[in-house]
Amino acid sequence: MSNHNIIITNTGAESTLTLSGSLTVARITEIKEAFDRALGNSQKLNIKASNIDSIDLTFVQLILSLKKLCQQKGIELTTNIDLNPEQTQLLQRAGIKLN
Repeated sequence: MSNHNIIITNTGAESTLTLSGSLTVARITEIKEAFDRALGNSQKLNIKASNIDSIDLTFVQLILSLKKLCQQKGIELTTNIDLNPEQTQLLQRAGIKLN
């Protein structure tokens, strides 16, 4: 089991949000609040997730919603979500692309 970390790094107009551990409904409020803080006045937002213990549809919906919000606000968003092969296959079969 991984550590459950959320780290926000701000460098001027660019923010990076680094996540690990469980990306599920149990932590979604904490993750959403971190997204809101990371967005702040950023013109570019990087989302990085690795060492993921579990992921569920709640997190997927949050990422898709964040992508839409960034597009509406003209914020450049990059995602690098490092899933294990089973997680990748599950999302691919559902037609979901997070990166």
